Amino acid sequence: MDNIENQYIESKQKDAVGNDVNAKIAEISILNKITTNVDTIKLTLKENYIYQELKIYPIDCHLSGPYEKTEVGIYLNIHNKDSKEKIFNGWMLKSLPSISSMEHPIYDIWVEDCF
Repeated sequence: MDNIENQYIESKQKDAVGNDVNAKIAEISILNKITTNVDTIKLTLKENYIYQELKIYPIDCHLSGPYEKTEVGIYLNIHNKDSKEKIFNGWMLKSLPSISSMEHPIYDIWVEDCF
């Protein structure tokens, strides 16, 4: 009986195409507009990450279902590391980067993936 319960729990954690619906890692790219350097980083959800002047806190990931338009979204809190000023709070969507963008003079951030 335990084996059947374990299989049920494992199947609940994956959607119809095998995507993990309980994503734990958010992947974003960050452009430094001054140096033109782009870094792609993987962030563990609900852990702070310091990137140069930014403190990034990914809260949640959303992967669309198999019968929906393909979409990846990450809910982020981004603060200035030193002043603790909030720069961005909300969902960033991979397919609509201009709608959910972060306004910053030095950095651009966009969504890559969740897994």
